[in-house]
Amino acid sequence: MSNSPSSGYMTADTVNSLYDTDVDTHPDVIYDEYKNLEEVTEAIRKQGLESCHMIFGIDYTVSSNRTGEKTFGGKCLHAMKETGLNPYQTVICIFGETLEPFNRGENIPVFGFGDSKCKDKSIFELKPGEQLGTASHILAAYNEVTPTITLGGPTQFTPLIYAAIDVVKETKEVHSNINSYV
Repeated sequence: MSNSPSSGYMTADTVNSLYDTDVDTHPDVIYDEYKNLEEVTEAIRKQGLESCHMIFGIDYTVSSNRTGEKTFGGKCLHAMKETGLNPYQTVICIFGETLEPFNRGENIPVFGFGDSKCKDKSIFELKPGEQLGTASHILAAYNEVTPTITLGGPTQFTPLIYAAIDVVKETKEVHSNINSYV
């Protein structure tokens, strides 16, 4: 088998050339040279983000088992550990704590999808009627609800995207460089 671009396979030189761009000189690049989350948050602020509305979507499909077999010591990505965090808990903490300073003290909608009840047809609110305004609130809700969930599938983001659209309609704010939805 040939390893030339015309054969459908990329050579090492072709792959390397994809990275030989002017990324290092682009003014919007945020370099990954930070020692803590505060430095990341400050870099985001310097790029012009003043505030944002966050929406969390948590994937409860069986793919969490398959992926965890390869990447999380053979365990489901949602497995609760006695020490340390699972990948979802880690993302909630890092993403939440990094962007929390940009949240204007508002509720952060948190949805689950892909479980055995919703499958690919709908989503569910992680804690209906409760205000989840910080990463610690979201993490506590995740830790409480996740052990009660039966994984399902298939993965379908459409209901989550429609929920995000509904949030934008409710707040009457649109995506821009200043106010962003994450």
